[in-house]
Amino acid sequence: MFKKDNLPFLWNVLAIAGAFAATAAVIFFLVQDTTVNADKIIETRTLLREQATAVVRLASLKQSLAGAAIYTQVMGQLLPSKDQLIDFPRKVSDMAHVHNVSAIFNFLGSESAPGDTTPGFIAFTLDLNGAFPDLQSFLKDLESNTPQFLAYVNTFDLGPGGNGYHLLVAGQVFYQ
Repeated sequence: MFKKDNLPFLWNVLAIAGAFAATAAVIFFLVQDTTVNADKIIETRTLLREQATAVVRLASLKQSLAGAAIYTQVMGQLLPSKDQLIDFPRKVSDMAHVHNVSAIFNFLGSESAPGDTTPGFIAFTLDLNGAFPDLQSFLKDLESNTPQFLAYVNTFDLGPGGNGYHLLVAGQVFYQ
């Protein structure tokens, strides 16, 4: 079938085919190894990017923490102690007198104790009588112009009464 003269030719063909097969196998393994290494590089770069973002956020939070500490300290100075709230009804009475409003002030029994990050508050009611513009300016001053106290009006009920209007107010005054 094969002649002896063709034997070196066959060996050459087999050698060339073997070289192609070996080269194909090496290329196949190199491609797989390169793909695995490329995936690892992509994962590492993604991890590094996430860590860099986390470091930037941490630095930003540390800067914010310093600023927040200043604001926390200032808020602590703005809010009175619970014992200092004893002056709040007198301050309300003085404001009512300035605005030509009659006022009856009552602390309600409900209160919320201060927490680590939140102030405490005590609920109160105000029974007011006066002209509408006087009532309006009184409420504005109560919420915005009481530097020793931080008061918040939750609800109010306005209706006619006597020589003007009757206003029933429910609110909270905050303390540290």
